[in-house]
Amino acid sequence: MTRKLMAEKGLYRKHSLDHPVLKDFGTHLEKDLQNEHYKQEVENVARFLYFMDPQQPSLEFVRDREKSKLFFRQLTEAKLSKQTVRNYHKSLKSTNLRHEDATLHGDCRHFIDYIGVQQKCLSKQVSKEITQKRHDRLI
Repeated sequence: MTRKLMAEKGLYRKHSLDHPVLKDFGTHLEKDLQNEHYKQEVENVARFLYFMDPQQPSLEFVRDREKSKLFFRQLTEAKLSKQTVRNYHKSLKSTNLRHEDATLHGDCRHFIDYIGVQQKCLSKQVSKEITQKRHDRLI
């Protein structure tokens, strides 16, 4: 059911992973952050960036919080687990912010702070979701 809802909402559409922005992000995760399982994070970000701007991936998404809220709301409506939604937040926080535009860099920092607050709320919900699943198994 979740996959069908994701497809219906267009949430599987993504930018090419060969685009320089996404290639740089993958390199940043793999080399700078020593993340061995970086490919899923790059795919998550590619989907998010496509939702934010189907024309091309960029960091401009940090200036449109309402649309980013809509993306996460759509993930929830597609019945993704709280943990999966939280993973999308985590992937976005890992974005390489080395950018020459000081204003955009500042906006990126503010967006990461904003995502951090959202992630904390989701963490509590993830704990409740896990506890409920364990409880359901015992019954």
